[in-house]
Amino acid sequence: MGLTNWHGTTVRKGDVTIKEWREKIGVFLTFNERDILTNAGKVSNAIAEQLALEQYEIFHRNRLAQAAQQEAVADDAMFKRVEATVSRKLKKINLKIPTPRSHRGCGWCGRSVV
Repeated sequence: MGLTNWHGTTVRKGDVTIKEWREKIGVFLTFNERDILTNAGKVSNAIAEQLALEQYEIFHRNRLAQAAQQEAVADDAMFKRVEATVSRKLKKINLKIPTPRSHRGCGWCGRSVV
């Protein structure tokens, strides 16, 4: 197996030992001014996973809320376009848009006149 850099290009062909791999990664991280963890750290794996899941839940809720808001705005815009089109067509044939008080079964909804 060859050693590849983070771009995926081969740096060196042939077998690479774990020691060589660690050295290359250390040099790469140092070159890019990244801190290298020298011990096991202070946070257990379970706690780190729990924190990551909590942060993801916050992100996911925000993403869903934003998507719902965008969908509502799009629905409102479409409703206004349809309403304007209907109004324009009714005006063209000289009819008024029916309102609940004046609309008592003129054939638009199928109710009988009371």
